[in-house]
Amino acid sequence: MRFESIAIGDELLDGRVVDGNSGTLARALRERGHLLSRTTIVLDDEPTIVAALREASDRGTTHIVVSGGLGPTEDDLTRQAAAAWLGVALAFDDASMTTIEGRFALAGMAITDNNRRQAWFPEGARILPNDVGTAPAFSAMLGAMQAWFLPGVPSEYLFFLENHLLPTLTKDDRQLRTVRLKFYGMTESKVAAIVASN
Repeated sequence: MRFESIAIGDELLDGRVVDGNSGTLARALRERGHLLSRTTIVLDDEPTIVAALREASDRGTTHIVVSGGLGPTEDDLTRQAAAAWLGVALAFDDASMTTIEGRFALAGMAITDNNRRQAWFPEGARILPNDVGTAPAFSAMLGAMQAWFLPGVPSEYLFFLENHLLPTLTKDDRQLRTVRLKFYGMTESKVAAIVASN
């Protein structure tokens, strides 16, 4: 299996926010004997997101995990990009909208019209309810590639990772172990030469 991540958001590229979700994914995969082979960070731009998804497909990626762009604002374009990449239209899901309305009501908050954006999904996608936020996630297949589209909020990302994505993976029998050695009084080049000679 080959895993990649795509993190979406202008704020990840202008220094406002650091992408921690890819690191969370990498650690979780490593614990199960898998490695994350690549992380890509892209702007909130539909053609750019579609291109990143297509490039991952072209590299033979079997699992792609996308984070961000599932919110209610105009710059949240992941749904549209996913639909374009899959070659399908967007479809409105009444059940998801009902759940979103319920979460707002429970919090005593007024819902706005733009929250309806969070109930649109690529046709045929598997919708994943969000128990810790308002934005549902979704997953889809394109050929042999499994794609997961998760919110960028770290707590929500972790929720979907632990409850939806990781349970679908088989644990690799290979043991991935890290050995940490500490050296004092030697340069990096000297240590590298010692390691290479053994």
